[in-house]
Amino acid sequence: MDVNLKVKFCGVNLINPFIVSQVPPNGELETVKAQLKAGWGGVLMRTASLNVDPKKQTVARLRQNAPLYRGIDYEEKRAIDLGWIEPEAPMSVEEAEANISSIKEDYPDRVVIGAMAGRSRDEWLKVSRRLSQAGADIIECDLSVSADENNLAGPSVASDLKLLEKAARYVREGARNTPVIFKIPGMLDEKAQVVSLLKSADADGINLFYEPKGVPGINLTNFVPFPNVGAKSTLSTMGGSG
Repeated sequence: MDVNLKVKFCGVNLINPFIVSQVPPNGELETVKAQLKAGWGGVLMRTASLNVDPKKQTVARLRQNAPLYRGIDYEEKRAIDLGWIEPEAPMSVEEAEANISSIKEDYPDRVVIGAMAGRSRDEWLKVSRRLSQAGADIIECDLSVSADENNLAGPSVASDLKLLEKAARYVREGARNTPVIFKIPGMLDEKAQVVSLLKSADADGINLFYEPKGVPGINLTNFVPFPNVGAKSTLSTMGGSG
């Protein structure tokens, strides 16, 4: 019996609704291609940015092998909280362009979603335009990143309505006819206004994710939170089954 799993998302046709996600194990081109060969319908690429430092990029990739998850046992349940610190693994626009072209050449029937982030007009315009020209079928712009280049833990672009509106319009302009999805944190206080602004900026879709920050656990011997490296720790995002 033939099974038809074809779907249309943001006006783009997929052979099936299964998309390779944007996580460290899927960061390498050959890994992505192997998954597409296995039948996945598309891929969400790593986030591309301008002015990526090659040295920092190499260090970030080496750190991708580090454990990212910590589960908790509670009342006979596993992973009621799941905390992780995703290592920063930036991708240069040049690498993103090359990867998109390579994937589309080998798998022309698969959907490639080019991911991007930015903090200025120049970044939002240029990165979206270049991803579109490289052949991305859809572009996802992360507005959950900090608007302050010198404070990566600072307020997100999405938390500043004026900045968010500018970012959305610049990305939409740069992407031209390529569908655009905007990624925003679900913990925002002004979600209705944010959604309204993105809609007025002709967004094709919104990726709303809920990841409150927290501490998955504390070592009661030395009172150092999990996860940690030596005696150093930090907040992580929380998720998992309830």
